Amino acid sequence: MRRFEQIGGHLAIDFVNTLGGRPEDPDDEYLNGYNDVLAWTERTSLLQPYTLADLRNAATANPELADAALERARLLRKALDRLLRANLNPKPQPRKGDTATIRTAYLEAIAHATLRPHNLHLAWAWPDGTNDLNRPLWPIALAAVDLFQTAPLQLLAQCQHCRWLFLDTSRQHNRRWCSMNACGAIMKMRRYRAAHRP
Repeated sequence: MRRFEQIGGHLAIDFVNTLGGRPEDPDDEYLNGYNDVLAWTERTSLLQPYTLADLRNAATANPELADAALERARLLRKALDRLLRANLNPKPQPRKGDTATIRTAYLEAIAHATLRPHNLHLAWAWPDGTNDLNRPLWPIALAAVDLFQTAPLQLLAQCQHCRWLFLDTSRQHNRRWCSMNACGAIMKMRRYRAAHRP
């Protein structure tokens, strides 16, 4: 998780990218356990360290509840993934269940939130002193709705080597790789070897 690259251009897309690998064979799972969900929220600065510590303790004391929260995280990710890929390829229609999954997660997040002043605006916020193991999903659910309401999804693209998604905000809108440190370097090396093969 420490090596996880935030390349999506939006929090919800980065969450979808916690499942990687080849497009037709996703096998690079970042969320193998509940502690991985916490590690991801720490990597993306969604939760305060003391909240993370409380949730780790709660997960240790309630492993079945932690597994259920992990499953909810993966279901939310799957729904987001399918809806986003439907934007890339409009032919396969997303299931109504996917929007219902996001709606349910969003309503739960709002039910636990309060409105607080933030830079002359109002923002949703949650109490930090909670042991609710679904707490990491609340800001992700809000980000998911924000993604489909405000993000420039016409710029959504997929890496030409792996399944990771991103918003292509490059000047020419011709970005091909999720990251030049990962797939870009791999493909450049392959082209170099092919060009210099005896």
